[in-house]
Amino acid sequence: MTDAPATTSDSTSSSERLPAAEVRVSMMRVITAWGFGSVFFTTLGGPIYTAFVRSLSTDDRLYGLLAAALPMMSFLQVVAARKIERTGKRKRPMVVNGLISRSLWIVAALLPLLWVWAPQTFSKSAIFWMVLCAIAGSSVFQALAGTAFFSWMGDLVPERVRPTFFARRMQVGYATAIAVSLGAGIIADRWNTLPVLCVILALAACAGVVDIAMFFGVREPPASPEFQPSQESFWASLLPPLRDAATRQFLIFSSLLAVGYGFNGPFVTLHAMENLQLSKTVTGLVIVIAPLLGMVWSLNFWKNAIRAHGTRPVMRLCSMGLLVAPVGWLLAQPHQWLIIAAISFTSGVMAGGIELCNQTLLTGLSPWVPRPTLIALFSIASGISFALASICGGLLAQFLRGTNPSLFGFALLPYHVLFLLSLLIRIVNSFVVAPRLQEPDASSTLDTVREIIPELAQNFASLITRPLSKKEEI
Repeated sequence: MTDAPATTSDSTSSSERLPAAEVRVSMMRVITAWGFGSVFFTTLGGPIYTAFVRSLSTDDRLYGLLAAALPMMSFLQVVAARKIERTGKRKRPMVVNGLISRSLWIVAALLPLLWVWAPQTFSKSAIFWMVLCAIAGSSVFQALAGTAFFSWMGDLVPERVRPTFFARRMQVGYATAIAVSLGAGIIADRWNTLPVLCVILALAACAGVVDIAMFFGVREPPASPEFQPSQESFWASLLPPLRDAATRQFLIFSSLLAVGYGFNGPFVTLHAMENLQLSKTVTGLVIVIAPLLGMVWSLNFWKNAIRAHGTRPVMRLCSMGLLVAPVGWLLAQPHQWLIIAAISFTSGVMAGGIELCNQTLLTGLSPWVPRPTLIALFSIASGISFALASICGGLLAQFLRGTNPSLFGFALLPYHVLFLLSLLIRIVNSFVVAPRLQEPDASSTLDTVREIIPELAQNFASLITRPLSKKEEI
């Protein structure tokens, strides 16, 4: 499948209603902004944030609750989606709500300094709940801003270049995040104190503010003309897309994918630092940098694969590849992090393919459905699924503390049980749900695998042998 000319809706959604030069400049601003945005999200999802939370509380239940704070608020996208459909405006709600959301993270990062400086006035427990409230408040405004972004990008970015646009955006963001994550880990290991962790998180939140602020210079084309304000309730407007088989199957796939992430993602950092005894720098290398390197390295490959074969076969292949992550964490041994880094790199390659498919589909799936409605539907399903898995994972891990569960004679740690649950969910999603995904113009999965697996292996072999080739040339 080669580059096709823009469809009618595509051309009316961007290039015919904004000058081409303004579209290109706006797209470059969005790509650049994500360099700052990825620093924000990566730092707040890595070992620095984990150490920050553990300095305030060691309760796995509360840790799982904090991890669920943002996705739990995804239901508020109902409000945002309906407002966007009625007004056609995306820029103002995204920028205003986004700035408030990121600013509240600055507050959350600096609150523990009150306990450090005045422990007789502020207890650690009180500070933890104040931090939780600040993060929950940030999550509310983030949910209100999220729907606007994809709707805005769907009208701004021409359909024919969306895979390239999102791939480049992700590459810029991940490359920046890799450098910042490594530097932050080294600093945190060198000066392992709560005030240092607070400052690092506050700086990351400031980068998040810059990310949103850069959208002041991004143009907003008029909303797609075929989407007229609806008089029916939002929940009634969800029925048509739910009746569509392709939308429904992708919704199930995305929800189970989020459940797998929820049982695994929030707790691997705790497992690495507390059970595998890895430093913050090494934990960042394994959990943050290795997957990001995999994503950056593979995005061009997946972009071309999606354009040539469609999203369905790529999602099926990548969902199978994601099985390696929980298996790797189940087999990981203390201090032996190189193998885990390699597995994390592989899972990053697969996660990058799925993420690129998701972003491509969310701006083009079911074009007869208002885009804000569709985005809100998937965000709510994925967010609630992740939040419930994270909360249940925290409750289960705390319940299993002090017990000695085993499987086939092998002793299991509490986090191992969560990784097993994640693996089970991913197996069901990969082999039961993914084959039912629909995309009429996509190639068959078998033909796609036969064509792209040798190419992917060749690219990986080239990556490994390139340093040796350079040495031989010298």
